[in-house]
Amino acid sequence: MERLTGILTLSVPIALLVIYCLIASFLRSFVQPLLALAGIPMAFVGAVAGHLALGYEFSITSIFGLLAVSGGVVNDTILLMYRYNHMVRESGMPFPRPPGSAPGRSCSPA
Repeated sequence: MERLTGILTLSVPIALLVIYCLIASFLRSFVQPLLALAGIPMAFVGAVAGHLALGYEFSITSIFGLLAVSGGVVNDTILLMYRYNHMVRESGMPFPRPPGSAPGRSCSPA
């Protein structure tokens, strides 16, 4: 258990740095990947609150589940940012519509 915790302590920050670099190259921005990765601490707070509310202990399985959920949160955020950036480029204005309109436009057929 201690060995696995040590490996995760080393590999998770390296993985986050690689993910940041990939998102930055995809979105062509250094700030937007930080917004996408901001969902990870929020998911962690929700997982801790859920564990406390239900009386579960934090285990290595819980940590792997948290990493999986964080991946989904980051993926959704990347898709919304990509769609919003596309909307900004289409209209030519700095802020064409509120960012809340990106989810509706990304789910509708083009």
